Amino acid sequence: MPINPSEFVPKESRWADIYNLLKTKGVNVKSPTTNIGVITQPTVIVRNSGVMQHNTFTTEDFEYEVVVCVPENQYSKLEPLVVQVREYMKDLYPMVIDSHEVSASMYDEEIRAHYMTVAYKNYRRFHNY
Repeated sequence: MPINPSEFVPKESRWADIYNLLKTKGVNVKSPTTNIGVITQPTVIVRNSGVMQHNTFTTEDFEYEVVVCVPENQYSKLEPLVVQVREYMKDLYPMVIDSHEVSASMYDEEIRAHYMTVAYKNYRRFHNY
């Protein structure tokens, strides 16, 4: 079942903040596993990619990946879309910070799309759960 971003309280979910920002900018944005089948139009998938302690501080790094996909016959649109998405994401700074980690372009035969991932971080005070 797809995640409904409107169910999130923004101060509690940076994932929802990223999703909602890209949606308001007109990006075809999806949560993981909601895109079934072949990519037929440029699509951005927002996913959590883990949490780790920041050095020895009482801070955690919440990591997110923005996966930018284009159909197999639209490779020339991939890099400009990545640049545009990174520009949009500046609106969330300093809450969400660009890690300056962009993957090489890759091709996925199952969805017949080229894609690149861009990494982002959100720093939060460490809490014992």
